[in-house]
Amino acid sequence: MVAIRKTNPLELSEIVSKIGHFIPLFTTDQYPRFIPKDLVAATQVSRLWYDALSPLLWSFYSGTLNWSKAGPSDELVVKNSPHIRYFQSFGVQPALAADLQCRQLTHLSMSGYYGSHDEISPETMSNLIAMNRSRLKQLCWYGRYTLTDLDVETLIGPQPLRRLEMLSLSSWKTKNGELAKVLDSVSGTLQHLILSSMHGVCLGDFDNLTLPHVRDVELSFGNDPIPGLDDVLRTVPNVQRVTLYSGHHLDAKRIAQNIRECCLNLQEIVIHSPMEDEDLAEIIAGCPPLTSIMSKIHTGLSDKVTQAILDRHGESLESLELQTDWSSPPVNVLNLARVLHSCHRLISLQFKDLRDVTEDELTSELLAQPWACLGLESLRLVGFKPNRTLFLANGEDVALDGGQGSEAESGETATSATNPLVVGADTMSSDPKISMRTSSGSEGSARRRVWTKVSENLAQGDKDPSMFPGLLFLHLEALSKLERINLNHVEYRRQ
Repeated sequence: MVAIRKTNPLELSEIVSKIGHFIPLFTTDQYPRFIPKDLVAATQVSRLWYDALSPLLWSFYSGTLNWSKAGPSDELVVKNSPHIRYFQSFGVQPALAADLQCRQLTHLSMSGYYGSHDEISPETMSNLIAMNRSRLKQLCWYGRYTLTDLDVETLIGPQPLRRLEMLSLSSWKTKNGELAKVLDSVSGTLQHLILSSMHGVCLGDFDNLTLPHVRDVELSFGNDPIPGLDDVLRTVPNVQRVTLYSGHHLDAKRIAQNIRECCLNLQEIVIHSPMEDEDLAEIIAGCPPLTSIMSKIHTGLSDKVTQAILDRHGESLESLELQTDWSSPPVNVLNLARVLHSCHRLISLQFKDLRDVTEDELTSELLAQPWACLGLESLRLVGFKPNRTLFLANGEDVALDGGQGSEAESGETATSATNPLVVGADTMSSDPKISMRTSSGSEGSARRRVWTKVSENLAQGDKDPSMFPGLLFLHLEALSKLERINLNHVEYRRQ
């Protein structure tokens, strides 16, 4: 009888490969970092594991990896280049780039300038696109700072980039409607479009173009006006998110008209431009009812901008994020209160750089009436002037019933150290659900600036403790979905 050897599942390359997909290559924070250490260790288990996991380990490559002394050698990169699917050319030496045999790319990011002696040739960049025309899903192609002509032939090619879903082009010169021709060649699949500093675009270039599948558009105009670039908004009838960046004043009337006439499904808008009060209000008023507005404001939240928000988006707005400019006048807290008292669907509110606004103003205006946004989940108010700066160890409990924190000072009792949140023992809720835990937003700080616990000196005779945070928590007690509050970079979470 022939003995049948049972195969260990961990000796099957298919199983090992599936295991490898559970070993992370990137961190999961806001700015993911490449962390191949664990997967590299797994490739050392056996020859079978090395062969099974190498394609996954080499699926991502960026030239920045070679800046480290522990980075892979050029020979090793070239040997494994057929496995690469995500390639970033930043930092890749020209000689190495020319030797790569990347024929499985789905994501490609290239730049034509790194300095006078570290420049990847246009031929190398064109070849990378040509070798992967049938596979590319994302293409980011950045030209030189000196602005060279867009390589239209490579982008259109003998065959279209038939799977391309995201296209980002930056710092190119175009002419005779070339950009429209490139966009038309990928109109059947394109979903996300980013255009930055595309010079040579003219009015009328996009008159016969439609990008029916695009849901996200980002337009960056740089510091020089680019007439006609904002007409891209007329080509995206199903766009849901529009982002506008500019170092100069945008043509607000034209943008508002394009959005009003052609972007009927728009849900979110992001604006970063030094716009006048009337211009920002005009764009906001030209949008269909939005769920999200994010903007830098240079007018201190004026009456016109506030009225445009409330009139057009008061019944639909779920997320509002505003940030003032350093040259802006003081924020009109009364208008901020109007938003909170009117936008009943609001889920998230962030207001950064509340410069020259005091706690007394916030208390008198924001807490004068009940807030309409009963579904609010996140609140962030940053930059206002606290009446008093206090220090508390990170992670200490804040008991809104006037009780002690989790780390009371030695010998201190509830009667000898009054919590600044206490308005009065008979008016303060003892509901434990309203208690908060502080966590600093800035890492590495030796002392956390918070306001929740008063020092002994203050408890013994100071008459002016900071009352706004405690009053705010009381005011928001009815908002059962509120889980996070950030006041001047100190975050509170509901326990």
